[in-house]
Amino acid sequence: MYQQEDASIDAFAQFGQQSQQYLPTKELSDQIHHSKCSSFLTEILVGCEQLIAEGEEDSPTWIAAIRQRFEDPNMDDDAKMTGVKLIIEMACSMESSNKFRSIDPQHTFSNLLKTLSNELRDFLRKFIVPALGEYHAARKQLDNDGRVHMALFYAELFTKLFLENGSRFEKIGEALVDQIDEILKFQPKDEYFKSLLRAFKVAGAELDTSETLQRRVDEILTKMGGFARGSPLLGESVKAQIGLLIECRLRGWDRAATKRQEAPAYVSNRDQDSFDESTDNDLTEEERQFLESHLDQVDSVRGGGEDIDDQEMMKEFGKFVKEELQQAEDLKTAELLQNCDINKEDDDEKTPTEEK
Repeated sequence: MYQQEDASIDAFAQFGQQSQQYLPTKELSDQIHHSKCSSFLTEILVGCEQLIAEGEEDSPTWIAAIRQRFEDPNMDDDAKMTGVKLIIEMACSMESSNKFRSIDPQHTFSNLLKTLSNELRDFLRKFIVPALGEYHAARKQLDNDGRVHMALFYAELFTKLFLENGSRFEKIGEALVDQIDEILKFQPKDEYFKSLLRAFKVAGAELDTSETLQRRVDEILTKMGGFARGSPLLGESVKAQIGLLIECRLRGWDRAATKRQEAPAYVSNRDQDSFDESTDNDLTEEERQFLESHLDQVDSVRGGGEDIDDQEMMKEFGKFVKEELQQAEDLKTAELLQNCDINKEDDDEKTPTEEK
């Protein structure tokens, strides 16, 4: 449990009724207003505001408070999805120099989603990934600044979100390079390129762990190098930084790609007396592909103007996992029976053998 639990309760008691400083979009405001859990969502909004306003020192307290609201038994799935969308929207709409005191909203909110993913079972699969897919599909509705903030946010998330078996969602990386490639088509500005430089410093090493994404990075850095050599709209300082970034990439980014440091809390906190040391809770490659395909499904179906039933997707996934586990169990049983038959034959027909 968090050491900040009591402090988080006091924090909401103090700030929970304050008027909001951040105004969500009309669509999200309507969802909050009409939700059966509107009070929880309002508190999550206030918590996110304070998380940004009070900076790193008090962030554990506010992250704990927000997590408590999400795991409240009265918080339904629709409200949880709305809460995640609120976090993503705030991350994509705030720049570093804003009226809040935090210097890095994308970093702060990515840490919040990382905590929710690690602390709440199935939260990544059921809420975070579908919401990220939806916002990526609708990215062209944002202004240019918002799309730059989104790319920074996805860069942070790509390094921090892991499945239970430690694998990374490559679709988030694909979304990131798509977004960066599109930003290069904007009117060149120093601010945009500085943000892209930061995105690669955050996630470059992780992108290069995938052959597909590595090729995309090759293409993007080639384009950025062209801007550095020939664009009159970029300052000399930014051009020099692009060159340094390319050199850094040739050195392997001067760091290793991040890995998950520990298992999610809901896995590590299981009954320690259990004798079952199996890894049945880890996703197989087929299961991972099933989940990652959901991001593609969001993108394609949104383009057709249809709605996606996330609960139906998870129902199908559950059926898929159950069938796979049953097949594995049947195979294990068959092997055990076969071994029993072999041992019985050996006992019945045992003959002396020479030791080797």
